[in-house]
Amino acid sequence: PGNPALPAAMPVDDSGMPEDVLGGPRGAIARQAVADRRAIKDLVSRLGTTEKQMLPDVEGTLEALYQRIVELGRALHRLDLEIGPEKLPELDERIAQSQKSASGADADRRIRLLSRQREMLASLLESRDKLSEQYESAGLLLQNLKLDLIRMRSSGLQAGLAGVTSVTQEARALSR
Repeated sequence: PGNPALPAAMPVDDSGMPEDVLGGPRGAIARQAVADRRAIKDLVSRLGTTEKQMLPDVEGTLEALYQRIVELGRALHRLDLEIGPEKLPELDERIAQSQKSASGADADRRIRLLSRQREMLASLLESRDKLSEQYESAGLLLQNLKLDLIRMRSSGLQAGLAGVTSVTQEARALSR
C-alpha cells in the first residue's frame, strides 16, 4: 500500500526543502521559494503548446534555481548553527586575555592558535554573508519568474516573453 520506510502518519513533502531550513531563521525565503515553485509549475502546466515552445526552458531553469535555493538554505542553516554572531567577539576577548596574562612559548603558541582560529572564523563569516546574498537573490529571481509568467498569462505572450527570458538567463547564471 504505502512506502514501508515512511511512517503512515508522516506527510510526504515533495518540496525537497529540509524542515529545519523551512523553520529556521532564514525560513521565510525557503517557504516563499516552495510556494513560488508550485505556482510556476501550475502556470507552466496551463500554457498551450505554442506558448511553451516560444518560452525558454522555464521548467529546467526553475528546477535548477530551486535546487540552488535548497542547497544554499542547507549550507546557511549549518553555518548559522556552527558560527553564531557571538563567536568572533568571544575569540577577540580570549586573544586579548591571553596577550595580557601570560608570556613565554606556551602563551605565544596559544595566541597564534587563537589568532588562526579567528582568521578562519572571519573567513567563514564572510563566506556566509556571500551565500546569504546569493540565497536572497535566488529567491527574488524565482519570485520574478512567477510574476513574469502571471503577467504573460494575463497580458499575452509577447508582453511577458522578454521578462521571462531575462529572468531565465539570470536564474541560469545564478544556479551555476
